[in-house]
Amino acid sequence: MARLLMGAGDDAGGQKLLFELLRDSAGRLVENPGHLPTILERADAMLLLKRPDDVRLMIRDFIGMESGSQSAREEAAVRDVYGRACIMKFDELSGYSADVMKNAKTPEELRFNDVSGNELIPLAVEAAQIPSSSFGAVERLSRLALSSH
Repeated sequence: MARLLMGAGDDAGGQKLLFELLRDSAGRLVENPGHLPTILERADAMLLLKRPDDVRLMIRDFIGMESGSQSAREEAAVRDVYGRACIMKFDELSGYSADVMKNAKTPEELRFNDVSGNELIPLAVEAAQIPSSSFGAVERLSRLALSSH
């Protein structure tokens, strides 16, 4: 519902729902800290709120707590959300966006924010190791290679 509201231009309404979801899910995690559906629900809400750092920390904590106890499907879901958070953080730091790509006629016209490649490369490398985000990571690495970073 929050995603639909935000897509329809009601960012405030969507954000209100997301903050309610985060508050409610925090209580569920107190009862069961390793409950994967709740963690994934929180991660998705945080990504919609553009909080990739929080997602990356939460997933790292979850992996440390639950190492080896997930099914292959659960592990893929965790890796997917972590990859999306890495891509989002790369885009946040770099200024990379679909609009930038659409408006650039040549590779030279692509401009990244004034951020070190040393900050961007680890994010893209982490995302590239995850099948669901590998294409986006490789695309960003190639754009970075064409930039002045």
